[in-house]
Amino acid sequence: MTEMALQTARHLLVRLGHRSWLNARLAQARSLAAIPAPPLPSCLNMHARTLSSAKDIGQRENMEMSQPHPKLPTITVASVSPNPSTAMLHVYWGEGGMDEFPYVWLRDNCQCSKCFHPTAFSRLMLVDTLQLSVSPTTLQVTDGGDVEIQWSDGHQSTYPACWLQERSFKPTQQLQHEQVFRLKRSFWGSELAENLPRASFTELMEEDMALLKFLQQLEILGFTVVTEAPRKIGQLESLSKRVGYLDRTHYGETFIVESKPQPSNVAYTSDSINLHSDLTYNYQKPSIQLLHCIKQFPGKGGDNMLSDSLQAAQRFRSLHPDKFLTLANTMVEFWDKGKDNEKEFHIINRHPIISLDPTDDILTVNFHHMSRHSFFNVSVEKVIPWYDAMLTLYDFLLDSKNCLHYKLKEGEILVVDNMRVLHGRIGYKTIQGERLLEGGYWDWTNVSSMRRILDAKLGVTYD
Repeated sequence: MTEMALQTARHLLVRLGHRSWLNARLAQARSLAAIPAPPLPSCLNMHARTLSSAKDIGQRENMEMSQPHPKLPTITVASVSPNPSTAMLHVYWGEGGMDEFPYVWLRDNCQCSKCFHPTAFSRLMLVDTLQLSVSPTTLQVTDGGDVEIQWSDGHQSTYPACWLQERSFKPTQQLQHEQVFRLKRSFWGSELAENLPRASFTELMEEDMALLKFLQQLEILGFTVVTEAPRKIGQLESLSKRVGYLDRTHYGETFIVESKPQPSNVAYTSDSINLHSDLTYNYQKPSIQLLHCIKQFPGKGGDNMLSDSLQAAQRFRSLHPDKFLTLANTMVEFWDKGKDNEKEFHIINRHPIISLDPTDDILTVNFHHMSRHSFFNVSVEKVIPWYDAMLTLYDFLLDSKNCLHYKLKEGEILVVDNMRVLHGRIGYKTIQGERLLEGGYWDWTNVSSMRRILDAKLGVTYD
């Protein structure tokens, strides 16, 4: 199932009025302050909710052995569509209900060794051999509950009942699969300052269950604070080996954030910095940012600001729909020019402040006031309305109900979803070297991949 199909199914549910699941996600944020510890996702099954570390794996295995195995689905009848124009296989389940599967999709997804590679998990059948008009010539349900089809192109395929049921085209089943694609987000505001999601560096390095909980928190809430990391350079590289890889940018694989003479970035000053997402001027900005606090400024200032931009943008959209469309439909130029790591760079890219996906859901907020270019490729009549919309959105982002402040302690690593959570800094008065952080980036491709691997390894399932 592609992301486009999943998003389309969700959009259809919304259009049909099924908004309860969306409202539930928004309501989760209101209850976060009452939760005594950073929550696992509410969709975790009973076994996963009872575990806190890899030390509990033995307990989990015993629990799972004591639980009855779920009843496997069975197929009572499978029949071809009586109407050739619909071109569907009808599957009637022993537990009740019926599913339809298009012939061309079934033929395209034959799992035999001639059509699908069992270890590369990839199709072997070439696309130019697929026929839109393909149809069954014979059909039967085996004693084991599989569907066997002899196709009009001469090929024979077998489809297990479990395989078919997991791939149902019904919206409810597709929404359940979305938990594999991406965990449901919980939105939050400043109330989360009293209950920050946390993870232990030592446990992350040693325990798979702790690592999984950390990745879940990052996916659901958009940020996590890792505690008790050694206060020296190199810990981001060590942690990254547990998750995937560090992403290299024109600032290097990692970079040092401190007040420097003639800085190549405003982060390398002690000035205040507005809420922003990092590297908005890149063709595609990094997915996740890491900031390891090795030395913290002891005086006033140096605090981080965090704001859930998706929640703020949704509120902005509901109250100012015209201004929202202005920011979603206007391309803005961002740039970064300078020299770092002995190499010069001059980067320019254009993005709207608010990026939408094909179903008009908010994909990301590209807010970076400091690196917004002075060149603005719009007609002069559109300039003032755009500024009005941009400043209104920033009011929502900076609102005391939406934005929280937290001053990192030495040895803590702030891990932030750069596609969702904007971060900023309160200025501080210092000379060079009194505040030092090491920064780096991850890609969601590797992070979400590791979460799925650990899900399978630890037997975690989602409702």
